[in-house]
Amino acid sequence: MSEDMTIEKNYPIIEALAEFRFEPIDLTEERVNAIQDVLKDDYPELRPIKTFTHQFVQSESSSSQSHEEAPRYQFFSLDKLSLVQVDSRLFTLNRLNPYYRWEQFRPDIIKVVERMTGVLNTQLNEVVLQYINRIPISLGDDLEKLMHFRPLFDGPFTACSAAVIIPNESIKGTLQMMMQTITEPDGSGAVMFNLTTQSQTNNFDEALLLLNAAHDLLDTQFKACVGDAVLEGLK
Repeated sequence: MSEDMTIEKNYPIIEALAEFRFEPIDLTEERVNAIQDVLKDDYPELRPIKTFTHQFVQSESSSSQSHEEAPRYQFFSLDKLSLVQVDSRLFTLNRLNPYYRWEQFRPDIIKVVERMTGVLNTQLNEVVLQYINRIPISLGDDLEKLMHFRPLFDGPFTACSAAVIIPNESIKGTLQMMMQTITEPDGSGAVMFNLTTQSQTNNFDEALLLLNAAHDLLDTQFKACVGDAVLEGLK
């Protein structure tokens, strides 16, 4: 873990998620009922929704697109600030704003994994950790002092976006950083700064260890990518 964790509680994280991707399974009514049974103590409210996947296939002579509708099941906590999402290829634990520190998020992840692995009979492929940050700004602010991770240019800015994907051995996968400035309807501005790790593993126990490494990496990268003015504002 990072030695300096005091700043984390004030991070502008509006959503954190841990996602486990696996070989496709058949979400039968019996299996959904079993999932609901193991989650009901902490995530009692079930909301079925529909998701859509899009596939584009290009060959030398032609191209085609396909659209597939798939069910997804959301299990909410009583306060509606945490939810588990499940479909035929993944399950995700989402924590909404306010985010309450890794030391509290991680035990919730472990508990969900323990319950879900007792119901699912499939092979894990990948684990993802994502922090979605929203940093309030004014369009008159000097972006040079706010963000180190961005394209370099001279003069004032009205819009900016940047993304990078970097291989990382410590997490057995990749780190992705995405930044975009947005303007709200009231004229205020913000930087949306998403930090995501993707780690390859077939083992749930190893996945939990990789999430520890992923958190430390995202914590370090956040501090490296934002300017001193942002860090001072978070203390």
